[in-house]
Amino acid sequence: MNKWFNIYQEWNWERLSRHLFYWSAWTIFLSVVNAVMMPFWTYWQWLAFELSVLPVKIGFSYLVAYWLLPKYLYPRRYLAFLASYLFFFVVFSGLLIVVDINFVYPVILKQKIYNGFFADAVHWCIQLIHISGLVVAIKFLQNFRHEQARLFALQKEKIETELKYLKNQVRPHFLFNTLNSLYGMVLENHPNSAESIVTLSDMMSYMLYESEEEYVSLQRELQHIQDYIQMEKLRYQRKLLLEVEWPEAMPDLLIVPHLLLPFVENAFKHGPGKNPMQSSIYVSVQVSGNMLELCIQNTYKSDAIGEQGASGIGLETVQKRLQMRYPNRYQLRIEANELYEVYLQVELEQVPQHALNLA
Repeated sequence: MNKWFNIYQEWNWERLSRHLFYWSAWTIFLSVVNAVMMPFWTYWQWLAFELSVLPVKIGFSYLVAYWLLPKYLYPRRYLAFLASYLFFFVVFSGLLIVVDINFVYPVILKQKIYNGFFADAVHWCIQLIHISGLVVAIKFLQNFRHEQARLFALQKEKIETELKYLKNQVRPHFLFNTLNSLYGMVLENHPNSAESIVTLSDMMSYMLYESEEEYVSLQRELQHIQDYIQMEKLRYQRKLLLEVEWPEAMPDLLIVPHLLLPFVENAFKHGPGKNPMQSSIYVSVQVSGNMLELCIQNTYKSDAIGEQGASGIGLETVQKRLQMRYPNRYQLRIEANELYEVYLQVELEQVPQHALNLA
């Protein structure tokens, strides 16, 4: 709770100027109002009157805002706060009356007889409640905004940590599947093993060095997927009927790295990877404005799907990343009927204009 209260660590000129403006505005406002409502004293007398009692008002307001609130109210010690507030309320009301009797009436108003004890007591009680209440309200608003900003920062940090963890999950999953593919090619003395290793090297370079940013260009991400498809195509060749559709013109959009690849991996893993007969895979990527549509259809063996519905860690992870990065900005549909189908629609970010200018 103390962390919630201690917003400011020191008094700087910006903070000091705000407080000076607040109390100056109050003093001038009360002086003008009193001079209009009670013109038997001049404006300057009312100004001198307000300045004489201002230290007591400031003392009570800051005592409540900077000591009673953090000590009793924020820790929810309500009875202690109420008792302390009433005690100091009586003490500072008494101080204001003492200032009235010994300074305001004889010096400012030039009156030797003081007979307004009851009226002054009511007047100062109302003013103390009014002014200190406003100070406390401002302090509560500041603390509330500070707490909201702190919670937002913590939530953002938590999300970023979870996203980094999820992205790091994708990498070993991808590497595990790809190395399994290469291992199979090597065992079969496949003539394209060397070419596949070179392609894997390029893909690993992208994963290790180019995809550390929060977003990458859609063009580079799709190139990464094309490299993967090409490597799998070399492996399966005749047993794979592959059809791929890409956008004719690549727009300047950004995407979370490794967001689409798990869907493509899944198609190969549960298509030709599980079926010794010929398999078919259809991959379509279309872009309209900021909207990307990914459609994947592949044959599969129903007994190879398992209890997880062919989701596995890859698709489970990418769904979590979609929920965190694109809340209310995506649609994902996965169906396993005659074909295993994935349909994803997601609204992407545009490349900032300054980045286009630099390019």
